[in-house]
Amino acid sequence: MALARILFAASVFVYLLAFPAGAQQKTGDWKYGLEVYGWLPDISSTLSNGAESEISQTDILENLEFALQGNIFATKGNWTVFADTVLLQLGAYDDADSSQSFETSTSQSIDDSVSESLSFSGRLGLVNLNVNANARLDIEGDVGIQLDTLLDVSADVRLRSAISTFGAGYTFYKHGNTTLTAIGGVRYLYLDVETDIDVQVELEGELDADVEGEVSGEIEVEVETPFGSGRATREGGTEFSRELSQNFSQSLEQQVSFDASDRNWDGIIGIQGATKLDEKWTLLYYADVGTGDSEYTAQARVGLSYALNNFDLTFGYRYLHYELDSPVLDALDVSGPYVGALFRF
Repeated sequence: MALARILFAASVFVYLLAFPAGAQQKTGDWKYGLEVYGWLPDISSTLSNGAESEISQTDILENLEFALQGNIFATKGNWTVFADTVLLQLGAYDDADSSQSFETSTSQSIDDSVSESLSFSGRLGLVNLNVNANARLDIEGDVGIQLDTLLDVSADVRLRSAISTFGAGYTFYKHGNTTLTAIGGVRYLYLDVETDIDVQVELEGELDADVEGEVSGEIEVEVETPFGSGRATREGGTEFSRELSQNFSQSLEQQVSFDASDRNWDGIIGIQGATKLDEKWTLLYYADVGTGDSEYTAQARVGLSYALNNFDLTFGYRYLHYELDSPVLDALDVSGPYVGALFRF
């Protein structure tokens, strides 16, 4: 819902600029356009702790849940107002497991304990995980034991992002087939990642006598996401008693959730241009820089448009960079090709 409100606000922004209150406008004074495009970037981030993370184009295609990307604009004479929005939501689920086993036996009554440590380190879905689990079994009785330990880790990740640029421009240069427009406005950045980690430690044993005791464990989870990181420790335990039983099974399960988000508003200034190459082809270029909540942000785009009967086909390459003054992120790079369709009415 929050992302939908951003797109709605962009539409209202363009409408209010295009139709100032009390202004007398004639029908046809304003010309409008809508560009619907698909931008498939690589997303690289540097976290505040110095760790680096990347979401590739393949990650986006495999985990895409929702995307809406477009630019709406209105022009009158040398003036232009516009709103460009990129909405993206990714989701991923993955799991992994690790297991170990060992045996111990005695023919005498004992009061003893056995323990085992398991760990997992690697990438699950869109996150990097480090999990350490320590399981301890305290036992009393005449015991011959085979103990099997199993660590199961799963990660469920939702990543939401919005990049919206609202602004106005004035065409200050027209010569031959080239036009240049100075622009100014604001850019909004929204990033949010929700990560749910489920860790389960299973202990299964085979016994040859009466046994009573307690299973206890500690789980430490360290999560590194593209837009934040966190750490949590969970402890738990359970008592058990078995009389003349051959088997037992106990488990320790914990869920750990992390939610990291960031919102930035920055003012921007820049220039956009177009050079008509022939009746069909036009070279398009754009660049801006800005600052505000961010230390600075910069964007560049270069592309071509090809005129068809009812619309223009557009394609090119787009790059966006952020240097952030944030407790979550230090830097963000979003870059990759785009292709779209431009309609004028």
